[in-house]
Amino acid sequence: LAINNFPSSLFLHQEDVAEFVKDMKKTGGEPIYFLNHWLNLSFTNSVSLLFGRHIDRVTEKEDIEIIKAFRKQMANQGSSVDVNINIPGLMKLLTFFNIFGLRDFITLLKKFENIFKKEVDERIKKKNEITRDDFIGCFLQEMEKRKNDTQTHTFTIDNLRGNLLILFLAGQDSNIASVTWLLLLMAKYPHVQRKVCDEIDQVIGRDGVVNYGDKLKLAYSMATVFEMFRYIALGPLFPPRYVLKSLSLGGYTIPQGSHVVCNNWAISHDQRYFCDPMEFKPERFIAEYENKVVKLKGYGPFSFGKRNCPGEGVAMMTVFIYFVTIMQKFKIQSPDGLSPNMDYTFGSGLLPISQKLCFIER
Repeated sequence: LAINNFPSSLFLHQEDVAEFVKDMKKTGGEPIYFLNHWLNLSFTNSVSLLFGRHIDRVTEKEDIEIIKAFRKQMANQGSSVDVNINIPGLMKLLTFFNIFGLRDFITLLKKFENIFKKEVDERIKKKNEITRDDFIGCFLQEMEKRKNDTQTHTFTIDNLRGNLLILFLAGQDSNIASVTWLLLLMAKYPHVQRKVCDEIDQVIGRDGVVNYGDKLKLAYSMATVFEMFRYIALGPLFPPRYVLKSLSLGGYTIPQGSHVVCNNWAISHDQRYFCDPMEFKPERFIAEYENKVVKLKGYGPFSFGKRNCPGEGVAMMTVFIYFVTIMQKFKIQSPDGLSPNMDYTFGSGLLPISQKLCFIER
């Protein structure tokens, strides 16, 4: 999922966030529950990346309603997600007795999966659509290259549909949560917000179009994104890894068949890696003698190793484009000068509580 494989997605991201900016300007700086606007934007963005087009809100209204219903159900599945991570064997029992509404959720999931099936089938019918530079197009092109391979490969229609589903689910909540947490942190730490805005003004100005390449010149803004991922630890527990062969690690014997869970929150707040870990300090990611972002040991918000999140590059681009564009246009603060509510709910990660913010034009 290298972002340079999907050049059209950058333009679509810029279009989407421009719509959000337009909506927020209409508020005149008054407090607003912005999350509904943000949900619509994130929904559009996820489809844009995977389908290479905006979803039609008239002809595809039924699909939109299914996705909205599914996303709402997904947000309520925090308990079953927690069980699946820690005790995978219990999932069949939860489904059978419809505990946490899991059986109803799976019924809705099948309708949701059918949306991706229809899109893929439609693209295959139109041969000229295979060469597009969105995710489906790139996957189909690779599948075409390998159709005569004698060796087994993973570029199959079933895997394409499955990947679309996973990437949509992962991108939806994580992108919404990431940018929302950044905005709440800007309201909570106005001194950080001032530095971000000053840097944007100096490098891009208030009217320039934000590109992902600007991250090299916007070191403090990028460091703020890095620090948000560390400080919040959106995915406090990474999905479990299955041990194929018994091994010894750090003096412990881990038997074959074990499920190993990585505690991301503990690593991200470990004093051995991060000085004052409970403090929000973007400057920790700035090189000592150079205005450049550095990755620190222990930093891995998208997990570690070969099995880390395949959507990391796209997620970082999305969050950076949205965050910098919003901060380019607005000052963010909580109503009445109060500190924002930093509580959360647990769904497919730590999701911030819906609350009002003021988007004051700069």
